[in-house]
Amino acid sequence: MFIDDVLIHPGGKSEALLKLNRLGGPEVRKLLRSWLVKFPPVDQTIELDELENDAKLIDVAIGQLWPGGLNCYQLAQLDVACLVADKTQMSWAVSAVCDKDGKETVVAVDFRRFGTELREQVGQVHTCHVYSEMHAKLPLVLYRVQLFDSYGSQLVTHKAFFAALPLRYKVVLHSAQKDVHSRYIFQCVTQALQASCPGVQLQLTAGPIKDILTNIDRAYGTSVVPGMQGVWSSYLHRDIEPSPLHSPTKHPVVVGKRKRDDDDDLSFRQKCAMVRFKGTTSGVKSLVRYLDKRHRQRVYSVADGQVHDSSEDEEEINKYQSLVPVRKVEFTVKNSTSLSFKLKLRGKDVFAGMHELCDKQFLDINRLPGWLTGENGAESGIVEDGNFKRIKRGGLI
Repeated sequence: MFIDDVLIHPGGKSEALLKLNRLGGPEVRKLLRSWLVKFPPVDQTIELDELENDAKLIDVAIGQLWPGGLNCYQLAQLDVACLVADKTQMSWAVSAVCDKDGKETVVAVDFRRFGTELREQVGQVHTCHVYSEMHAKLPLVLYRVQLFDSYGSQLVTHKAFFAALPLRYKVVLHSAQKDVHSRYIFQCVTQALQASCPGVQLQLTAGPIKDILTNIDRAYGTSVVPGMQGVWSSYLHRDIEPSPLHSPTKHPVVVGKRKRDDDDDLSFRQKCAMVRFKGTTSGVKSLVRYLDKRHRQRVYSVADGQVHDSSEDEEEINKYQSLVPVRKVEFTVKNSTSLSFKLKLRGKDVFAGMHELCDKQFLDINRLPGWLTGENGAESGIVEDGNFKRIKRGGLI
């Protein structure tokens, strides 16, 4: 059974107000314009441009235009808008698309057919509402699936499940919920993919990871630099000149790149730290700024015939900022000659913090192991006698 778009969502006004207040004024106005066209109020007319105050705009929308509450379509579109605007952090899981032999494969999805199949598969067992939308900045198609139960004349909702399918890539980003309803929706996602590509399976490769969608996509999805962390980013920039067949003890990653006038020990240590953490003496500041600008100015972000000016909302970027910020990582350190311990790092960008500590001489870059410089990316793992081993979290879910 399928829920009609115009059915008033049982979530109530408080849920809608909370989510609308997360968005900025331009985003709210864009939503309201689309709702006024699709669901025009019967007795109310309003000029959005006359309301300059964002709070007043939201109050008018909820109190006058749709006083009975938002319908299922509106609330689903609002949820997706919060994800697109990076105003919502949620737990994500990453699943690789594998063929019948278990090898990762790139799938060209027929999204119209996928959406139809997903809706039919879920609707066979549960009362549901399915909403889909192209991401405004990233090459992703977002699907929101919500299940409903009825108790007499009252509808009760389950937590919405999200799936993000890249236009052409070998992963699927989806909610990391593990309840029985979410597992069923995930099974339906797999079956809908199989309708276009028979034999494919989804293999869990990472998660749960609580973060905004842009960071998840940059680390695991459509970004061309998902694994650019630590010293490995040098190879992407072609900043490592010696042949890989040369002596590893003379590699610039180990000894640093000396210059003729480099007599200052502090300056030399800082350059070594930059190479260890960012993979290049010049750092990744310009590349971070470029990628942020590129995400905001993708072809899909052109709306109403005007290109968004990203210079207005550019954030200050410092030299320590990582290309892919890691917010949480854990290491279990085992050594045959000493005690074992567990190290947990938390923060907005933990390896940027380690880099800054090295520059300020609180940590010695020459003694810092590679797994503390971010060379393993966001992977947690076990360090046994100095050797890093990733914790495998594979398996079908």
